[in-house]
Amino acid sequence: MRTIKEKLPAALPALRSLLLSVPPEVCKDAAPEDTARWARAINEEDAPILAAAAAAEPDYLVTGDAHFLSSPGIAKKSGLRILTPAQFLQLLEKED
Repeated sequence: MRTIKEKLPAALPALRSLLLSVPPEVCKDAAPEDTARWARAINEEDAPILAAAAAAEPDYLVTGDAHFLSSPGIAKKSGLRILTPAQFLQLLEKED
């Protein structure tokens, strides 16, 4: 929420509404061997996030982190649909 508040404050009401209507699913930390595997595709700091997301198989990974967004290979290798918060909100608006 802090990052959304700083970078896209206009999106806060929609995000609050989304989180209240569809609570996020919390998943386990990735296994160390999965994290190590993904560290070859992305920086070491983001590898645990990518490993956990790939294991959880979410509909979308919403992030503002340029490491995830700047390489289409990461989405292809992981099978994740990676979107910025703004892209995700646009997608939600289209579905309404």
